[in-house]
Parts: sequence; C-alpha cells; structure tokens
Amino acid sequence: MKSLNSVVDIIDSQQDEKNRRRVPESTFFALTKTAVNRKWICLSALFDLICYISNAYLIDFVVNNYN
Repeated sequence: MKSLNSVVDIIDSQQDEKNRRRVPESTFFALTKTAVNRKWICLSALFDLICYISNAYLIDFVVNNYN
C-alpha cells in the first residue's frame, strides 16, 4: 500500500509541474492586477465610510450647537 501511495504522489507531483507550466504569465499578471484593484476598491470604500461618519458627526455638531 505504501508503494502505491508513493506512485500516486509522484504522478500528482508531475501533474502539478505540468499544470504550472501551462499557466501563461499574462494570466498571472491579470490575476495580480485584479487583486490590486480589489484592494484599492476596499481602501476607497473604507475611506468613503470614514468621510461619511466624519461628515455625520460634523453635521450633528453644527445642528446641536447652533440651534
């Protein structure tokens, strides 16, 4: 049984090497660019949320202090 597992592991490792070679570099860079864009979108959304909260507090302060 152990020898069969070794053979399966060898076949799996060879398949992994073949699959790694098939992925073109352009696909890798496209995926990387997508990940970077998503990161910036998340940061942008976080910044928008912070601005919204800050504006809400500012409006609340002005309304409560000047009325």
